[in-house]
Amino acid sequence: DIGKNPVGTGPFQFSEWVQQQRVVFKRFDGYWGGAPNLDQLTFVVITDESARLASFLSGETLIDGGLTTTDATAVKQNNNSVLVSAPQIGPYVLILDTRDAPFSDKRVRQALSLATDRNALVQGTSSGFGSVANQYMTSLNPFYDKSLPPLEEDVQQAKTLLEQAGASNLKFPLLTFNTEPYKSFTQLLQQQWARAGITVTINQLETSQFLATAGKGTNSDTPAMATILLTQRPGQVASWLVSTAFAPAGKNRGYYSNSQFDSLEQQAATHSVADAKSYEQQAQKLALEEPSSIIPLYIIPELTGVSKKIQGVDWSQWKGWAYPLWQQFWMS
Repeated sequence: DIGKNPVGTGPFQFSEWVQQQRVVFKRFDGYWGGAPNLDQLTFVVITDESARLASFLSGETLIDGGLTTTDATAVKQNNNSVLVSAPQIGPYVLILDTRDAPFSDKRVRQALSLATDRNALVQGTSSGFGSVANQYMTSLNPFYDKSLPPLEEDVQQAKTLLEQAGASNLKFPLLTFNTEPYKSFTQLLQQQWARAGITVTINQLETSQFLATAGKGTNSDTPAMATILLTQRPGQVASWLVSTAFAPAGKNRGYYSNSQFDSLEQQAATHSVADAKSYEQQAQKLALEEPSSIIPLYIIPELTGVSKKIQGVDWSQWKGWAYPLWQQFWMS
């Protein structure tokens, strides 16, 4: 059973798996790249966030990944650890159903974006660790466009656009996860949008329920959802927006369709990463200006606590959600 007795080619070999408790790996001296410095790695399963943080701060565990911004503050203040910040895999976004009213009218989508105070989202829900998003990717993606300006906030213009679209006093439900930061930032959005006369009912689901529901795409009952956009690799923006990738078979959950966007992404797909960059950035600008079915909100970096006992790694080179090679580590 490869699930219980996996075989690989890395510097550590499987030793033990106790479900819901730990997975243990021991050093493999025959590794082709040279034996690692550590004798053993143990990954401990601690599902409760407060218990996981307490275990790390006490020194029982030496790395704590996926920190909330509140926990990251505690780690930063701890003399025995360092806080490592790396680019996130993508921004938090809204996905809107562009097939039916109200979001089939791009003026309504524009209004929602204009009624959003992204700086307030950063300050209110990320303890200052976050940054505003102005595109569909973060700096982790080689197609990231540094030239793009911030997305505007203009509540009065939002009201005007809603009136022109016949959508004054807009009301709709918003689907999201029942975890942080989703709970906090959707509540802030609810307050911000109220300034433009928009009323939102927030529906929070447990992770597996949300993923199952979101995977089916937006519809009349679920016209809007708040989630994170996985766009850390070249070409992943296209997977969320090209018209050949409609949900549920694909990731285009807002059913955005723009032939010019599709054409630019097709050209990008036929070139090397270096040559595809200009096509990808043109496509992104087009979708942002319309805007498409996806509205970027803000970014929280991947935050990890690391004990000062761990040596041998240049954490400034860490690129998020992919730890440095474990064989580089050694213990002081």
